[in-house]
Amino acid sequence: MVPAVGSSTTSHGAALSDAECAPCTHSEQDIGQGADASAAPGGTSSYREWQIEAPDKESELWDSLQIAVAQAATIHGRKYRYGALLIAGDDHVPMRSGSNKKPFMRDNIHAEMSVLKGCSRPAGKDMLIARLAPTAPVASADDEGAVGVRTLLAAGKPRQPKILNARPCENCEAKMVRKGIRRCYFTVNSTTLGVLEYNPEQ
Repeated sequence: MVPAVGSSTTSHGAALSDAECAPCTHSEQDIGQGADASAAPGGTSSYREWQIEAPDKESELWDSLQIAVAQAATIHGRKYRYGALLIAGDDHVPMRSGSNKKPFMRDNIHAEMSVLKGCSRPAGKDMLIARLAPTAPVASADDEGAVGVRTLLAAGKPRQPKILNARPCENCEAKMVRKGIRRCYFTVNSTTLGVLEYNPEQ
C-alpha cells in the first residue's frame, strides 16, 4: 500500500502546555463503515499519514496490538475505552502500556498520555493506540478482563466488542511530537490501522 500524505490544516509548530488533554472528541462512527479519517473531529493533521492492514499473527505488530486491545478491554461501563502501548525498534518490542481507565488528578487522562507519564526516554519509539466500542458495566470485579483478547479481535464474530477509530487528539499529538515519538499507529477498524509519522529522523 502506498503511503498517502494527510491534509495540512492543523499547525504543529507551537508546543502546547503539559496540561491534561481536553475531553476526547472522536466520532462514535466506525471509520470502516464509510467515513473518512480526515472527516472525524480532530481528524486532520499536517503529518504524513497512511493506512495499513491490521496485523496478522505473523506480523511483528500483532503482539503489540493484542496488548493495547487488552488494556482497552479492562474498561467497562464507559463511553471511551482506549488502550495504548509504547513500542521500540523496527521489531516493535513492547515497552510500556496504559489505558484511560484511571483518572489523573481527578481528570481523565488519555491512554497515550498515561503511557508517556512514567517514561523517561520515549524519543525514537512508536505508540500504538486501540479503541473498543462501549460496553455495559460488569456485574462484579471478577468479570474484569474476562473476555479473551484474541476473541475481541476475531473478525465476523457476533456480539464481540467493535474496534473503533483511535486517532489521537491534537493535544496528545502535540505532546507525542514534543516527546520525540517516531510514529503513532492507531486502530481505524478491525481490519485497518492508521499510521501518523511525527519524528521520522528519530
